[in-house]
This record gives sequence, structure tokens and C-alpha cells, in this order.
Amino acid sequence: MNFVYGLPKFKGYDAIWVIVNWLSKSVHFLPIKMTHSPEHLVKLYIDEIV
Repeated sequence: MNFVYGLPKFKGYDAIWVIVNWLSKSVHFLPIKMTHSPEHLVKLYIDEIV
């Protein structure tokens, strides 16, 4: 799990959350705002990944 930040804003987002699953060899790229709370990231993870 990594965060790519320092990007120019696009549609209000300014970072990318990169989630790598080595077991299934899949990668997810989720646009986020650096101001998102940990609770929001948990909800995003559950909605998009699980």
C-alpha cells in the first residue's frame, strides 16, 4: 500500500492510493484527496476492493 502525492489536482483529487495484492497479483489505483480521513479510506477500501 502506497500513496502517490504531489500531483496536480484533477477532478478535485490530488493523490493516488496504490494497493497491491501480491497473492492474487492484482493492483488497484484509487484517486483520493490527501485530506481524506482514515475512516473515509477504510470505507473506500471496502467499497472498491472487498
